Amino acid sequence: YVEKMSMDIAELRVLGPKPQQTIDNLVDKMIDLKGSDDSIKIVTRKKVQDYYDVYKRRQLLSEREGFGNLMSATRNTFTAVYLGSAVFSAIGDFNTSMATMSRLGNSSTAGVKRHLKNIFQFVGADERKQFLFESGVILNNVIDFSQKKAKFAGETAGPEWSQHLSDKVIRASGLAAFTDGGRNAFAQEFMVFMAKQKGKKFNELNKELQDQLTLYGLDKDWDIISQADVYEFQGMNHLRYNEIDNLDIPGTDTEDIATRYLQMMHNMQDDAIIVGGVKTTAELFTATPRGAIQTELLKTAFMFKN
Repeated sequence: YVEKMSMDIAELRVLGPKPQQTIDNLVDKMIDLKGSDDSIKIVTRKKVQDYYDVYKRRQLLSEREGFGNLMSATRNTFTAVYLGSAVFSAIGDFNTSMATMSRLGNSSTAGVKRHLKNIFQFVGADERKQFLFESGVILNNVIDFSQKKAKFAGETAGPEWSQHLSDKVIRASGLAAFTDGGRNAFAQEFMVFMAKQKGKKFNELNKELQDQLTLYGLDKDWDIISQADVYEFQGMNHLRYNEIDNLDIPGTDTEDIATRYLQMMHNMQDDAIIVGGVKTTAELFTATPRGAIQTELLKTAFMFKN
């Protein structure tokens, strides 16, 4: 519910009070600029609409409620049966974590080392979880359930008993903890690395970090970000969004800058420890409602490929 409401607010901020009309106008403008033939225009419009419909979660509407629940229950059961040892396959997350960390210009192994260190560092684990929660990194109690399950099964639907069955197995296998640990470790290392960049001018930053900041429009705001205090935790300085938001600079929307900084961290988290998103769902399954025979069979065939 929290995630859905935040997405609705973001939609209004970006697309305005008539989002569908804005989407249609943008597609018309894009097609006019490209000058494509009619067949490409139709495909382009459908693809954009599929992305938007998935963002609006229209694929969760039911066409055949009974059949949709049956297939979701089947996939949830398969998840419980097949993913009991999935924690071993999740070691592949190290590769994506290293690739994403290198996009900051940091040591590619920094996130992996932090992950392994956190696994065996029992002292202060509760304090670390609270620190990460306050820093906008995790909302364990809210999204724990859906995040790990959606990573492999690609959905969080079906009868309640089947959802609990797959969730309990994923937790018991250690997959949930391993996935969380990797995401949390990456975010913590991100904040530590960013704190080390304070005091540098933008053109003194490494090229990789300059590119990432520019992607989120933070290149022009780096001087402001650098004025934020660092937050010391367990002997390390962290540059958090909290302190950026708390800056008092007349005429500057520090909340917006802090939000884009947090967005950068979250998006890189999703690349470091990959989870399925709008793009994956739209490309694989489009926005066809639950219960549609073709879509349900496709979801079952690709249930671990999301």
